[in-house]
Amino acid sequence: MKARKSMNSRGLSFPVILISGITAAFFLLLGLLVVHRITRVWSPSLKNAERLLQKKKYAEALAVIEKAENGKEDKPALLVEKGRIWFSLALEREKRSRWRDYGTDESNWLKSVEAEKALRCFKKALKLDPENTEAHYLLGQLYMEKGWYSRAETEFLEVLRKKKKHVNALLNLGVTYTQMRRLDLAERELRNAYVMAPDDPAVAKNFAYLYRFYLDKPDSAIAWANRYLNLDPQNDLDINFIRNELEDMLQRYPEYTPSEPMEWKKPRKFKSRFGKSED
Repeated sequence: MKARKSMNSRGLSFPVILISGITAAFFLLLGLLVVHRITRVWSPSLKNAERLLQKKKYAEALAVIEKAENGKEDKPALLVEKGRIWFSLALEREKRSRWRDYGTDESNWLKSVEAEKALRCFKKALKLDPENTEAHYLLGQLYMEKGWYSRAETEFLEVLRKKKKHVNALLNLGVTYTQMRRLDLAERELRNAYVMAPDDPAVAKNFAYLYRFYLDKPDSAIAWANRYLNLDPQNDLDINFIRNELEDMLQRYPEYTPSEPMEWKKPRKFKSRFGKSED
C-alpha cells in the first residue's frame, strides 16, 4: 500500500495552502479597512469639512461641503462652515501677499472674491436660521475685517443677546468699540471678557493696545502687556511687537514697573535628550 502524500492535485502542500489563505484574508481585510478609512475621512459631512479646514486643506474642505449640501445635513450649519472656509481663504490670500492690498479701499478693507463668497454664505445661513449664533459671530468678524464697525457691533450684540457669556463676542465687541473710538465702552467690554476669561492672552493684549495707543495710560499698558507675555501666548503674530513696545515703555517710564513678576524675561528651560533640564 502506497503512503499517502500531503499534496493536492496541483502539488501544493496543505501548510502552503493554509498560509496562502491567511495571507490573502489579511490583505483583503487590510484593503477593506483602508477603503473604510478613506470613505469615513472623505465622506461628505460637516465634521470632515471642519477637520480639513483645520489642516488648511481649503479646496478639499469646500468639495466635502458641496457634496454634503446634497444630503440631509443641517443646511444653515453647512452654509456657516462654507462661509468660514471662504473667510479663511480670504485671510490666507492677504497673508500670502503680506497684506499688500488690505485697506487700500477705504470703504471695504477686505475686498476679494473669497470675502464676498463668505459674506453671501453667512447671510444665506441667517436667512434660513436667524438665531444662528455662529453665523452672527463670523459675520461680525468679517465686518470687522472690512472696516464696517457699526455692522460688526450689531452682529456681536446679537450674539451676546443669545449668549451673554460668549467671551470672543465680548472681546471683539471691545476691539470694535476701540476702532470706533468709543473707548469707555471698549474698556467695559474688555473687562467683561476678562472676568470670564482671565487667562486669555487676547484679552490682555487688547487691553495693552487700548491703554498704549488710545487712552495714553502707560502704567496700565505696561501692566497688561506684561500679563500678556507672562501668559506665554502660542503662535501669536503680535508677540514680538508687544514685547518690543513693553521694553520701550519700561525704559521710558521706569516708575511704572509692573507689580506682577516679569516671568517672560526669565530664560526658558527645556529638557535635553538625556532628561536633564537645561537653560
